[in-house]
Amino acid sequence: MSKFYNTVMFLMRFGIKQFVQELLYRYNNWYYDRWLNVNTAHMIKKSALGINKTDSIDYVPIGYRAIYSMLKKIPIDKSHCTFLDYGSGKGRAVVVAAIFSFKRIIGVEISDKLVAIAQTNIANMKHRKTIQIEIIQSDATEFIVSRDVNIIYFFNPFIRETLQKVVDNIYFSYKEYPRKIYILFFNDDHFEKIIKNQDWIKKTYQTRFYPNYSYGLYETV
Repeated sequence: MSKFYNTVMFLMRFGIKQFVQELLYRYNNWYYDRWLNVNTAHMIKKSALGINKTDSIDYVPIGYRAIYSMLKKIPIDKSHCTFLDYGSGKGRAVVVAAIFSFKRIIGVEISDKLVAIAQTNIANMKHRKTIQIEIIQSDATEFIVSRDVNIIYFFNPFIRETLQKVVDNIYFSYKEYPRKIYILFFNDDHFEKIIKNQDWIKKTYQTRFYPNYSYGLYETV
């Protein structure tokens, strides 16, 4: 009964077109979870994960189509790149990156429960091309960005002071080891506030995969 009610309310609020888009979105995510032999679905409240940081956001997985499309936009040979996912959750972005033959993939996640799920997903994953994948349990503000990291991904994992500190860490790594770094940020309004008036990074592409949120691609200059 509740599912039927929710469906009716969705149709009344958004209309048939967006309802069909939502069905296709959910089917696409279901299909690729099965194809890759992983389980990355379903939102989890941060309180259920034991996360008490006010700057953290609930676990919500990115749509497969969105992360795949954005990774394809990066004009660089992925086999020479290290991919870093902040707030890697159950590992959806990590397993998509593993299809691209990255040299190395790192996921940083504060929740031990999500780390365990992500590690299981990586162990069970099919169609994997990247061998070297590591999920690190750590507060993102304490993670040191190594000199080989050159593609960084955020699916709106945290905001305010935490995001500021993480961006500072990326900048320090860039200044110590100058290189081209690409940053993908979903819901990039938060990121824009942090990097405003900074001359070391610029936005090169923006699109929308969801009605209310944009996706930005940035790179160092």
